[in-house]
Amino acid sequence: MLGKAAGVLNTTQQFGAVFGIAIATTVFNAHGSLASAAAITGGYRPALGVSAGLSVLGAVTALGIRRAARAGKAEPAPAADRAGLSQVDVSVSQH
Repeated sequence: MLGKAAGVLNTTQQFGAVFGIAIATTVFNAHGSLASAAAITGGYRPALGVSAGLSVLGAVTALGIRRAARAGKAEPAPAADRAGLSQVDVSVSQH
């Protein structure tokens, strides 16, 4: 199971990197070019702004998921309850 989880994590990171680069490149091409220094700067500023915004969005989403998972987690039952032993009648009858 641990190997599968590691594989999923690695694949997700690779897809995140690819999509991040694709988005930054698209924004750069929409706002700048490699023709001059001013055009390069004109493309990098919005591309870095979008990248920073996506990073903040990802961090907020991760915190929200973590809090939701923690809120939905019930307190663990005592060991006796889990074993079904909490309702055992231990009284001894005398004849």
